[in-house]
Amino acid sequence: MNVYGAMQVNGTNDNKVYFTSYKDDEVGGDTNADGSASLPLPKDWRQVIIYPGANVNFNYSIIRYGGNTASVCPDYTCSGALNNKGNLDFSNSQIYQTDKYGIYQSEGLTTADAAVFDGQSQAGIYVSSGSLSVSGSTFSNQDHTGIIMLGDSNFDLNNNIFQNNLRDVYIDARVNFTHSNNNSQGGTLAGFNIGGISRINSVWESDNMPYIVNGNLIVQEDSALTINSGVIIKFAHNQSYLDVRGILSVNGEEEKKVYFTSLKDDEAGGDTNGDGNITLPAEKDWRRILVNPGAIANINNAIIRYGGYIQFNCPYYTCYGAVNNRGNLNLINSEITKNGNYGIYQTDGISIIDTSSISEHSRGIYVTTESDNLTIHNSSIFNNTGYGILNYSSNTVDATRNWWGDPTGPYHYALNTGGLGNAVSDGVNFSPWLNYDPSVEQMPTIENLEQFRLIEEVELTEGESTANNVIILKALLTDPNEDMVKMQVELKKYSQNFDGQNLLETELVPSGTITMVTFTGLVEESYKWRARTMNENGFTSEWQEFGAQGNVDFSIVPLGQAAADLAKKLANHPEAYLWGGKGWSFNQQEFISASVILSGYDYWNPDLQGYDTGIGLDCSGLVVWSFDRSNNPFLSRYNNVILAEGSNSQYHDNSEAINESDLQSGDLLFFGYYDQNKNVTTTTHVAMYVGNNGSYDVVHASSPQLGIRTAWKDSLKTEGNFLKTFGFRRIILNTELSLIKGYIQVGSPVDLVVRDPNDFIISQELYTQSDSEYSHEILGELYYANDGMGSDGRPKDMVYWTKNKVGNFNIQVIPESDILLTDTYSLEFHAGDQVIMLAKDLPISEIPEKGYGVSVSDMGVIEEFLPVDINIKPESEDNTINLGSNGSVSVAIFGSDMLNVRDIDWGSVRLASASIKLKGNGDAIIKYEDLNGDGYDDVIIHILTDAFQLTENDVKAYLEGQLINGNLIKGSDLIHVVP
Repeated sequence: MNVYGAMQVNGTNDNKVYFTSYKDDEVGGDTNADGSASLPLPKDWRQVIIYPGANVNFNYSIIRYGGNTASVCPDYTCSGALNNKGNLDFSNSQIYQTDKYGIYQSEGLTTADAAVFDGQSQAGIYVSSGSLSVSGSTFSNQDHTGIIMLGDSNFDLNNNIFQNNLRDVYIDARVNFTHSNNNSQGGTLAGFNIGGISRINSVWESDNMPYIVNGNLIVQEDSALTINSGVIIKFAHNQSYLDVRGILSVNGEEEKKVYFTSLKDDEAGGDTNGDGNITLPAEKDWRRILVNPGAIANINNAIIRYGGYIQFNCPYYTCYGAVNNRGNLNLINSEITKNGNYGIYQTDGISIIDTSSISEHSRGIYVTTESDNLTIHNSSIFNNTGYGILNYSSNTVDATRNWWGDPTGPYHYALNTGGLGNAVSDGVNFSPWLNYDPSVEQMPTIENLEQFRLIEEVELTEGESTANNVIILKALLTDPNEDMVKMQVELKKYSQNFDGQNLLETELVPSGTITMVTFTGLVEESYKWRARTMNENGFTSEWQEFGAQGNVDFSIVPLGQAAADLAKKLANHPEAYLWGGKGWSFNQQEFISASVILSGYDYWNPDLQGYDTGIGLDCSGLVVWSFDRSNNPFLSRYNNVILAEGSNSQYHDNSEAINESDLQSGDLLFFGYYDQNKNVTTTTHVAMYVGNNGSYDVVHASSPQLGIRTAWKDSLKTEGNFLKTFGFRRIILNTELSLIKGYIQVGSPVDLVVRDPNDFIISQELYTQSDSEYSHEILGELYYANDGMGSDGRPKDMVYWTKNKVGNFNIQVIPESDILLTDTYSLEFHAGDQVIMLAKDLPISEIPEKGYGVSVSDMGVIEEFLPVDINIKPESEDNTINLGSNGSVSVAIFGSDMLNVRDIDWGSVRLASASIKLKGNGDAIIKYEDLNGDGYDDVIIHILTDAFQLTENDVKAYLEGQLINGNLIKGSDLIHVVP
């Protein structure tokens, strides 16, 4: 049948259209009326010929017993039951029991879908040119090949089954071949048989069938062959090899490697030769991958085995090794094993090998005299019977950081005679070597799990509570192969189960790194956590839970609860009372842990007026320590939640009254005295409510005799000095109040004496004590502290105040004992956000006799002035000023080491806002003389009485003025004013 136009064959599943022999009595009856005398056979008729330009569609058809070829008819016209040179669509149809070919195409386009080809003597489909697309079809019982594709044709093969064929598919390497999900079920060459010279750019993808190289496959100089992950290439016999003259790119993956192996290798791609286990793979089953001069072979994640056959009369430079390199070889993450003679044979070119394995040869790597460079690192070279590396070239092989089969390294007759690994020749740099096999994955490990609070990393012991919602979890990560590692952390509320979900992980870090994960914003809850190590290859350690399995690891609680929990750690320690102890370590500059409190720490001893070592806390110190350490142990109390050092200031400045019914853990009980107006005058003791703990609900530093002990709140509140009206109180945080309004700080080695505008004076020696605590304060006015440390290891004294003060401060700097006059000090004054540096690294010898002066205005502006001594009415002991007189008052201004009275600008001087009395010529009435005999000039001036801005309630008069250079001077003296 010849088709030049269009033919549509429209069968159905139940009523198929048959093209068959007239002897075929199964369909249409006994057409030749001979009964069963004749039976249908292949070649009973010729074919349907589809000519160029014709369009033929077979649907639900059966074609059988055809394929007869006339003796004078060429194959391209007369072969096949269907001979296509036009456009053929063959769907839901069958061709069987036909001679030679089911479909023979010499040009044109064939599409076969859901078709069956069975029992052809040559091929189900033969294509010498054009395009072929086959899907969902079956090729079975082909005496030769299921599909043959030749020339520069296009071939798309998807979702097909090949059964019991001598050869499933043969593809000329020039064919543009795409495929997916094809399966072979039996046969002798069950796969994609390929050979010849490849097309310019070929890409091989993985399928359920391997590629079979039967003979040689050549990648030409201007061509590239890319083999992607999971592809299996089997070489049919010992004359088969891959000849690379262009570019070979092998892109395997760790879990989907590319195989170059023997046809007999059933472990890769199954029983491709269909003989069960009758034949087994062995070295020299195929030849090699030959990388020619100028060629490039990039091989990643491949396994190359059972090659290395040496053909007769083959020149040495092309015929040795499973990989024969004369070009550029880059081999990584790959394995070359069980090949004949040599794994890699390099006669020329350059090889770079990393993270690979070369084993079970007589020579792992052989480098000839003509070879260029070869480097190999992080690889395993072992179980090679002769040499691991044998180098005859003049270039040194860089083979450091490799495993040679034994921790002792490779054997070298001179350089490593004790090496039990593979031998190396001269010209191989093998040290240092690996003492483990990098190809054998060893699980990473995790150890030393730790937990901390705050960015400053305060250790949290197992089960400890904290008010900080910044939690840092740490561990040591290691990997035996020195792979990069990361930590994965699973944090759960204690009531939840670990489920491996919502993991937080670090970046990859080098093995041996202590790494951390930070959690922020955690809500108040009890928590547990576990962690594991994952290396860069995805291998993980076992999960390790912090602390004892099933325990609470830490809890986020309110600050008061955290302070109470901390105070309970010191409960019932009779040795732990320390008068003056506040829990702040001078040397460590932190509020130290409970264990250090009980073992001894450095603290300020008011009796010694210096630092000492002791155990414990006093009553107010227990409050300071438990709250401030719970908040942040590295912040001194000036920047922490409890500023007040003594119970008096804790009562008045750092707390507020609450009802007993509102008590919570961390609230306080105060003891002391009332005045006649029911106002608290003095507190003498403070205790902390910690909640019901079975046998107590209060912890307090009771006395030197009883130490830190427990009690019941209901018992303590009946004691006579419990402040029954306002004794239950709750901390108001310093961080909320910003209690410090100003301060003076001096750099060691000096102490301070400070007089404030209200004439309150505080010094190092001025402190108060009760039976249960020590404090260094003038309540509500001035506070003295020694918590800071200078660069010389001495205290940095500080005086601060908690309410705004307006007026003049006088600051005396007192040298400590055992210092040198060349030692230096610094002094600074702070009020609000303003700062004056009064001294910076000045020698002790330059401490001013009269000290320093600073004034603070109503607007908070601060100015430095020079303090001066004055004496109002020096001629008498009576400083009475009669505002009604019309006279004048004499005033003596005393000179000093810092003041030359002759430098005073007399026009600027005022006493109680009154200026100096002038002569008739307008000059000030002044007289210079050394009044006190100290060697410095003093001066007497006169002030008109009626100009004073004084009242009869004033008890002090203030002098202000300037020096000629503009510096301020100020002084004062007591007075008695009468109308």
